[in-house]
Amino acid sequence: MNLPKIPLLAIILLFLCEMLFAQQEKLSDFYLIQRQYDNLAENDSAALPLVDKLIRKAKLENNQMQLFLGYKDARYYSRDPLIKLKYADSAIYVAKLKKNDSLLSSAYLSKGVVYYFNLKKYKLALDEYLKAFEKNKNNKDPYYSNKINYHIGVVKSYIGYYDEALSDFQEAREFSKVRSRRTCIPIQCSATKEVI
Repeated sequence: MNLPKIPLLAIILLFLCEMLFAQQEKLSDFYLIQRQYDNLAENDSAALPLVDKLIRKAKLENNQMQLFLGYKDARYYSRDPLIKLKYADSAIYVAKLKKNDSLLSSAYLSKGVVYYFNLKKYKLALDEYLKAFEKNKNNKDPYYSNKINYHIGVVKSYIGYYDEALSDFQEAREFSKVRSRRTCIPIQCSATKEVI
């Protein structure tokens, strides 16, 4: 009577192993390409041949989401600020094609960063940040909204709109206070002498 149980057990184990290995997802080619450059530093042009490979593949497969991400990566890894702007514009173009306000907001923010950080063109940066803010109105992510608001405040302070910048910074500070109260553990919170 023990003999039938052993083959039955072997069959069950075989099916369980098959199910286990069948559930492993095949990693996407896009992920495998990105993984090769993901740990490189910003402005490291060594990533660009791989990013270009990802962009070509996305175009070939008409994968707009991967194309958008490829353009954002190309902006990040390019050294030349004018090339960064071209990639930022390409990301905006793809986001408009997708009719996705969240992507469009992200692309405008990214372009604003190039104007602010790389080119020191603060009014142009503010224009892009305000576009990002406008496209973000329906977004339910308070962290991202606060991030845009903070960027706007920084640029306004450089331009000389100090009162408006102060208001933006105060909103950012309030957001950070509320967020830190939700995420801190009692020992950390006691260091700030606040009762939660």
